[in-house]
Amino acid sequence: MHRRGSSCLEYDPLVFSQGSFRLGAAIKPDSDEEYGMGCNLRQGLRKSLITQEQPKNHVGDELELYREARGIKNELTEKKRCWRLEYADGLSFHMDIVPCILESERGRGILKKRMVENSCFDDALAQSVSELVVSITDSTDLGYRAN
Repeated sequence: MHRRGSSCLEYDPLVFSQGSFRLGAAIKPDSDEEYGMGCNLRQGLRKSLITQEQPKNHVGDELELYREARGIKNELTEKKRCWRLEYADGLSFHMDIVPCILESERGRGILKKRMVENSCFDDALAQSVSELVVSITDSTDLGYRAN
């Protein structure tokens, strides 16, 4: 995502781990294991101005270039909310990479308000949490089919 010439570079991508991988609880796979990653395109893309398909395609294009550059034989697979990369040939594990963009200002405001109203957080903490909220792609609403 940060390579020179990347189509994602202008969006200030942040790739991060999720789930057990993020918590440091991942173990060497002995069956079909999945590691979750997110790719937050943090600048220049707003929900009101783009389709869900656009950020997903930007990330998919970069992952395909990554797969080809590293000689990974298994094809990149599109899923409803992510791209699946069979990361190492001959091993039974894959990574699911979820493209995301920052939630709209309105959406972050609604979340903050609800957190405060439900006494989950004080105002300052609710503000901090709401600033981290992202929207993920979902092909069920895109008018095209993914596995």
